[in-house]
Amino acid sequence: MYNNTNLKELVISSTIKTINSNAFYGCSNIIRIKDLRRSPSRTNLPTSNIGCEYITTGTYANSLQTEGNYITYTVGDKKYLYGLLNNTITEINDLETYNITAIFPYALYNNTQLQSITIPSSITSIGEYAFYGCKSLTSIELPNSLKSIGNYAFSYSGLTSVEIPGSLSSVNSAFRYCENLKTVKILEGVKSIGSNAFEGSASLEKVYLPNGLTVINMYAFDSCANLKYVNIPSTVTDIDFYGFGYCTRIEVVEIDSLESWLNISFDTRQSNPLDHSDNALLYLNGQAITEIDIPETITEIKNYAFVGYEHLKRINLHDNITSIGEYAFDETGISSIRIPRYVEVLSCSSLRSCRNLLEIYMPKSITTIEGYTIYEGAALKALYYEGTEEDYKNIKIGTPNNNLSTVIIYNYGWKLSRVTTPATCTNEGFGIYRNTVWGDVKQDTI
Repeated sequence: MYNNTNLKELVISSTIKTINSNAFYGCSNIIRIKDLRRSPSRTNLPTSNIGCEYITTGTYANSLQTEGNYITYTVGDKKYLYGLLNNTITEINDLETYNITAIFPYALYNNTQLQSITIPSSITSIGEYAFYGCKSLTSIELPNSLKSIGNYAFSYSGLTSVEIPGSLSSVNSAFRYCENLKTVKILEGVKSIGSNAFEGSASLEKVYLPNGLTVINMYAFDSCANLKYVNIPSTVTDIDFYGFGYCTRIEVVEIDSLESWLNISFDTRQSNPLDHSDNALLYLNGQAITEIDIPETITEIKNYAFVGYEHLKRINLHDNITSIGEYAFDETGISSIRIPRYVEVLSCSSLRSCRNLLEIYMPKSITTIEGYTIYEGAALKALYYEGTEEDYKNIKIGTPNNNLSTVIIYNYGWKLSRVTTPATCTNEGFGIYRNTVWGDVKQDTI
């Protein structure tokens, strides 16, 4: 039946069990569908055609009613808006009059005539695909009575902004591919943003997230190519796979505290909104932060913590930190870094592509430098190492780490107060023997 424009009337036999997706794709001239199945469903049927009549004789038949301009369906104590008698209606503002409490899946699917709808406080649920493809619908006010919104409920609609009530515990993929959506505000009460929630909403510019939100699931804001502003509340603990993938124009990532940011588990680099955008800046208390002193309460730098943050110019890591995760500082703008003295492993790609990185201060505690750790950082000039030449030779160094093959390795001591700083020292804070290289090093007893 694919692309059959001659088809005018369709009868679904009671013996039909499955209708595959796109089975009736392009059948744009159907004017009547009679569904004889015991449990009829609009799924994969071309019920979006303007003026198309949909008739069922199955289990819904005794419960379907016509009231005003609407087809309603009642089951138990729920009364659904099931569809319209006339798909050319442009405004719906009287659902409360008919005591409607829910909107049925596919109720207004691909209705391009609908321009506005008032959702009364009696409505508790909106079914999947309910407003899918309603391209003339540019705004909607969602009541605080809502408990659920189905997948794709507003996909490909004309919405330009939406405020999501806190009565919803989670936002699923209801707004995926809302191509005109520019602003999203999610109110307090929402605990998680589901997979694909706003994926592909290419015009989206600003996202306001609530305190109390804990999880941003996979692909939630993936391919929101014009996203410029997002705040990450202190309650967020997890951002899943591609949570902010391909958000290439982010300018502001606003956080409540460094501690909360550093406690987020990023699943991949594309989970971190700082990645992929050359203009992204991390804001705290209204100020962009490009120099960071890690709070004393933090004991690990997690994977992807600052990945892609090119505006990060200085990082100060205290000695309570015992691990640095993968890609933690990849593609940052730091010029120098001192590895804390109890860190044992420099994780994969943790300092990769730091093109302004000139010097690394490394403690004797290091036992392993994983592959790609010191890689693609053409500016690196010196590695200052606490241990002896023999200690350095015992470090397990993965491949590739091409910058280690050309860098000059110097020796330095930690307990500066117990040694005399040589006259040649130009970085007094670390007692560095800048003019000594392997072969000329004199090891001091500290």
